[in-house]
Amino acid sequence: MIVTLVCFSMSSAITFAVYANAVPRFRCKMETEVEEILAKCTESFHEAAALIGPWPKDPNDEGLHQGQYGCRRYQVNNRTIYLKKILEKRTVLLSENSSTEVCPHGHVFDPWEHQYPGGIVADWDLVCEEAWKVPFTSSMYMVGMMIGFVLGGVCGDRLGRRKTIYMATFLECGFGLAVSFSPNYVAYVVLRTLLAMSCTIKVTSISVFLVEMTNARYRSIFGAPWSIYFNFLCRSVHALAAMYIHNWRYLHLLVVAPPCFGVFALYFLPESPRWLVSKDRLDEAVSTLYKAYRINHLVCNKGRPIMTRNEFNKELNYEPKPMQSKSTLQAISERCRLCIQTCDKRICSKVFKVIKGPYQTGELAKRSIISTCIFAGQLCCFFGLLFYTRIIRDSIYLISFINALSSLPATFLSSIIYSCVRSRRRPLLVLYSVAGIILLIGGLYTVILQPSSEMALIVCCNLALAVLGATFNMIFIYIPELFPATMRTETLGNASGLGRVGSIISSFINELDKKFRHGLPVVIYATVTLTVVLLLCCMPDTTGANIKDKLEDDQSEAEVEA
Repeated sequence: MIVTLVCFSMSSAITFAVYANAVPRFRCKMETEVEEILAKCTESFHEAAALIGPWPKDPNDEGLHQGQYGCRRYQVNNRTIYLKKILEKRTVLLSENSSTEVCPHGHVFDPWEHQYPGGIVADWDLVCEEAWKVPFTSSMYMVGMMIGFVLGGVCGDRLGRRKTIYMATFLECGFGLAVSFSPNYVAYVVLRTLLAMSCTIKVTSISVFLVEMTNARYRSIFGAPWSIYFNFLCRSVHALAAMYIHNWRYLHLLVVAPPCFGVFALYFLPESPRWLVSKDRLDEAVSTLYKAYRINHLVCNKGRPIMTRNEFNKELNYEPKPMQSKSTLQAISERCRLCIQTCDKRICSKVFKVIKGPYQTGELAKRSIISTCIFAGQLCCFFGLLFYTRIIRDSIYLISFINALSSLPATFLSSIIYSCVRSRRRPLLVLYSVAGIILLIGGLYTVILQPSSEMALIVCCNLALAVLGATFNMIFIYIPELFPATMRTETLGNASGLGRVGSIISSFINELDKKFRHGLPVVIYATVTLTVVLLLCCMPDTTGANIKDKLEDDQSEAEVEA
């Protein structure tokens, strides 16, 4: 029931840019009378573009994909007379070396056959001098995710998992709806950044929440439905919807629809018992466990009578403390007094304590820094390879579905491994090594031989994506187990948030393919993946059992000897 509530309240807005940021073919928009003449003569887009400015003879020229054409038009005195002469002779009267000028009236767009036709580029004319604004939207989304992961860790540890998840869902719904009605580019970027923050605050808390709601053996299985829903079902539905919804605003409304349901459904989500224990709220923790016991007893009744609350307390060896009844007025007065006592603390001091949290001791600092580097390497390789496969000139809907499909074996692989193997670190070492070797083979083969067919590169990249998809799920289980419950979401948010730098850098790594040699980014991703293997060797192993609830707890979790 918990997994169902969590799944159907999540949105996958990160892949929305695959459709919204599609850059179509474009040409200069002419004066009104000239455009009317072109419309009456029923010229194709390719023919019309060749008449009014520099344009390649091949309609599928590589320069069109790189935005080298369509930004300038021929400079003539009387365009109406000039165009009539051109249409009579059916040829361009000026050479390609003639003087040109920038397009003063904007541009006319024509989508590629394999692209999404209704993106933000045509809406706000984001080409030529404004072309940098298209990737900037993705960069700002990643920045929002970076901030969101850090805030998610802080809020999750201080406010609780349930309150943080519900608050983030409410913000996700509001900002998601606002994006669909963005009046201009600036509003779109700001709202998408806030949406990214809301989504990742929620993801961080949910990841830890699912870890804390079950035992070590079933932890990966418990998170598998959420991973399948988020990585496969959502992305597949988006690809199918994009085939028929050719307006990015309506498509975005569909993408952010689940959080609107979650605003109502997540109200019934329980608080994490482990977080309650870490805050010494033992009565509430036992009450939550007892409710879970009663629900599980109704679903999986094996003929045994249900225990009373007192019997349940004895089963846990728990003796409830006597409750001191307080009136509402007394409770409010006590809260106000605490606020007055703490309000003189400086904001900078509070922020410093939050930042210092994951680095309180030498061992914690070491684990936090290495965890951040592991996340950076994972995100760099995963998102870099995901977007590197877009060089294939094929249907964006089919490619998106195949990318989503690759998440299924990744989810099953991570679930099976962590259900059968006690060690958390050793499977990660093996999988990262396999992914690095696969990428190294495909990358070096392409860089050295430069084959005419890219089949080897495509196969290697997709195999590596499947393996890295499994490690993606597994590090979200392994990393939180390295820290006590009092700072678990804080450290996870810190590591995964700062590690988001890796996904930002990946876009620049992919640019090396054009500037230096084809296949070079894949070799770099292989190097990064093998570096993650070395980093994992510096981390302790865990089994998921007896994980710490408090920093001062002497009982650490069991570690598998190397």
